[in-house]
Amino acid sequence: MSDTFNMMIAGLTGQGDVLITRVLATALLADGKNVLTTDYPPSTQRLSGIHSHIRWGGDKLHADVVPEGEADLLVGLEPLECLRIGMRYAAKTCTIVMNEREVPRMIVTPEVRTSGKWKHPSGSDIIDYFRRMGISNIYSFDATGVAINKGGGLITMSTVMLGAAFATGLIPLKKEAVESCIIAFAPKKWTEANLNSFRAGVDKFREIVHA
Repeated sequence: MSDTFNMMIAGLTGQGDVLITRVLATALLADGKNVLTTDYPPSTQRLSGIHSHIRWGGDKLHADVVPEGEADLLVGLEPLECLRIGMRYAAKTCTIVMNEREVPRMIVTPEVRTSGKWKHPSGSDIIDYFRRMGISNIYSFDATGVAINKGGGLITMSTVMLGAAFATGLIPLKKEAVESCIIAFAPKKWTEANLNSFRAGVDKFREIVHA
């Protein structure tokens, strides 16, 4: 049995996907883990689809890309991107943590959106689809709303999701190690808001689990 853990982050460019990857990879490396990461595609177009691979584990870890159908943890910063990447990469045992707030897609014009020809799948639709795939560990909440309440807004939604992912217990790090890397990599003027959002994400996930 492989001792490699496969994590993926799915979202849109500009949502903080790269920040999460950098924070976790740095903290895992500092803890002595063998870590490989990559982002696809390396796009600079804002609000285009992007996904990151984070793999850690044993000495025989060579490929930086998660094999299809083998993701152990999927963090969805945007629901439709979460579905798109989850359909391809999520294992049946995957734990999915999803921000349920939709971001209007650039590829869909306002005319199409209001024509009745386009319907964004609801959060419940997406969860139902994952369940039909055989995935049962799915946690969905409005991470954007949590971030807004903590004073960061859209800018710190990613650290809310990082907190929720950390609270699953699947990431083998101490909370202080993650917070230290948030301080190191988050924009200085947003440090406090990012830390507050991370902690709020931890609390929100625990609230969902115990609801």
